[in-house]
Amino acid sequence: MRAGRIATLLAGMVAGLLACGGTGSARDDDGNRPDAVADEAVADLPAETAHDLPAEAGLPAGPARIAVVTDTHLWMDDTFANNVHWIEAIRTLASQDPAWDRIVSTGDNIDDLFTAPFALQEWLDGTGDPVEILVHYRGLVDAHAPSIFRILLGNHDVRYFDTFEGNGPPLAAWAKAFQGSPAYPGPWWSEEVRGCRLVALQSNDLATNHADNDLATFGAAQLAWLEQQLTSDRPTIVFWHVFIEPPADGETPPEVMQVLARHPGPGDRVVFTGHEHEFRRYQWQGVRFYQGGSLAASAAWVHQVECDGETGAITILNEADLPYSDPPLPRQVQFRVQFRDSHHNWRPNPM
Repeated sequence: MRAGRIATLLAGMVAGLLACGGTGSARDDDGNRPDAVADEAVADLPAETAHDLPAEAGLPAGPARIAVVTDTHLWMDDTFANNVHWIEAIRTLASQDPAWDRIVSTGDNIDDLFTAPFALQEWLDGTGDPVEILVHYRGLVDAHAPSIFRILLGNHDVRYFDTFEGNGPPLAAWAKAFQGSPAYPGPWWSEEVRGCRLVALQSNDLATNHADNDLATFGAAQLAWLEQQLTSDRPTIVFWHVFIEPPADGETPPEVMQVLARHPGPGDRVVFTGHEHEFRRYQWQGVRFYQGGSLAASAAWVHQVECDGETGAITILNEADLPYSDPPLPRQVQFRVQFRDSHHNWRPNPM
């Protein structure tokens, strides 16, 4: 590597560390209300973005157990508080009985890529050093939850020293770092676990600059794919990173929410997000929306979820124990008047 490039990289590292400071949770960066970007914005994505993991054969007994974490903001030093909380939380979850079927991280897994664009590209080309934070994160996942951990990306996960320059190379770097691991199937992915459908989205799909990267945007191809996923009659949990506020009366909701509203069930529909580092919840058009608090702040801030493929119910087991800023939500009622027969078809409940 030429001396000039080394100087550039070192200068970027210093600037990035000063800019990122801690978990990068400043409201002007992570607390913006999501809005759409200009219609002409084009997604900067690799050709293969959607990944459907193989469905499990049959319906094993009992509900799926899904733990959801968010905004872990890991660094390359495991004595850093964020890393300590991640290791404590994942070790605890991986050792619990009954076991968790999946642990899903809804974005901002790392605090930053901590590299320059040219250095990342050299790694992709096979001529440079690996992106250290991605290699470190892969090592943590492999050490603590190699088969059950699942990742989707947030705005911090695709930034060079607090700067966004497009999705393409960062997404390719994530794919390279997690090659051969089920943890990162791709920018969007879905799978079925014990009769429960899990669907993960990329919420900066149309980002073209740093400001756009902090907003919730979903391209036409991703929304069409989501529409297909929601045709399933399974109870479905949808994950993305950037929290979307409940639409005001008379306000046109974002298209991703319109897609959800067009497919109300019969199984429950629940969305988990992150981004703002606080526990939020609301219900809209029969869909429950939850935002998690940052695991970087507390190893206890985990949504513990049961998803029952037989009854269609999705339950937050520890909802009463988490510090939401919103009141409790009314439970869905549509699945209460239905059940699955021996062929796993929905039938009216004779009760």
